[in-house]
Amino acid sequence: MTKFGNWRFTEIDSPPFIPVCNYPFVDADGDGDVDQDDFAMFQVCYTGGATPVPSDPLYCMCFDSEGDNDIDNDDFTAFQNCATGPDIPFDLNNPPAGCIP
Repeated sequence: MTKFGNWRFTEIDSPPFIPVCNYPFVDADGDGDVDQDDFAMFQVCYTGGATPVPSDPLYCMCFDSEGDNDIDNDDFTAFQNCATGPDIPFDLNNPPAGCIP
């Protein structure tokens, strides 16, 4: 297992690496909330649907909420639906309305 930032990656057939994403998937920095720090990482990965999910940085795969190999407006909506704000913990038992963590 390889660690990259707050993500852990499992090596399968050396490479590719498969990320073990945080829960919820949009808590990019793994600090328990979904805020502007996570959004900054989302922006790095945003492709708009025109190109596949970037392989660098590796964590971009975690933002592909639909599994359609792009980071687009649908993924942005999923991000927004799970946003809590800085230092507001994400409650797994009571997620924000519309959030599918």
